[in-house]
Amino acid sequence: MKHIIHISDTHLNDNVSFQKFEAVLRDIVDHPAHSPHSHMIIHTGDLLDSHHARCIEQAGQLLEMLSAKGYRLLLAPGNHDYGGFWSVSRNLAKSFRRRFKRYIYSGQNEEFPVVTTMNDVLLIGLDSNLARLKYPRQFFAQGRLGKEQLAKLSTTLTERHPHVKRVVVYLHHNPFWFDHGVSKTLHDGHVLFNTLTRLTNRFRRLDDSASLMTTLMDRADILLFGHQHFGLNYSALSAQYGVKLALDGGASTGACASPQNLKYRIVDLESFSVQTRFVPYGRP
Repeated sequence: MKHIIHISDTHLNDNVSFQKFEAVLRDIVDHPAHSPHSHMIIHTGDLLDSHHARCIEQAGQLLEMLSAKGYRLLLAPGNHDYGGFWSVSRNLAKSFRRRFKRYIYSGQNEEFPVVTTMNDVLLIGLDSNLARLKYPRQFFAQGRLGKEQLAKLSTTLTERHPHVKRVVVYLHHNPFWFDHGVSKTLHDGHVLFNTLTRLTNRFRRLDDSASLMTTLMDRADILLFGHQHFGLNYSALSAQYGVKLALDGGASTGACASPQNLKYRIVDLESFSVQTRFVPYGRP
């Protein structure tokens, strides 16, 4: 495996969102350089925005189209996959994991972290909703990995095989929620407005982000996530923890953006170079 294709926050809920997602997937499989033998696709959560049975079935069909073409996809659950902004549900989480277990667990034990080895690359999937599924933490769109999952992550990193050259960790929630040089959520508003509205970030953050980054320090190479729809490169911040690349996948289907803003990233695992590929959709 030489490359990772990073997609995120597709928020499938209606015909338009499915058409956009299909356009992204068609671009991946039709691109002559995207060999399924050298590319792993990672989706960092919020595959769904609706839990209607028809929506779930259509989403499954699109992912199965990738599998039929020989591509492997790894999926980290997002808060919308387990419910939505206002709360997450244990029942919806169980249903989602059951339906998409092929992509979440990739044939491994049905637990987190999910550990997948491809040649000399170690891929570790986390569930950043896992410790928020119990009352009273299930409300709003914050994430929490929990001490147990973090302890298992640390053990996995400590016991990594000597032949592993690259360690890739992926999850849904953004661990750098409060560290923007320019905050896209606040824009250019008045100082008082920014001071007050910045508090709303508390409803979207990863609660134990400091513990995550401390656990990863000098032991992971690439960190992939989504959730905020920003699509920013946080590598300058992650480098302080010895993590070379930290990438927010944005919203691959243009959710909360213009309908033409469909895109995904290709990460080169040898050089750590990153390419963003835009997908034509609709009228220019």
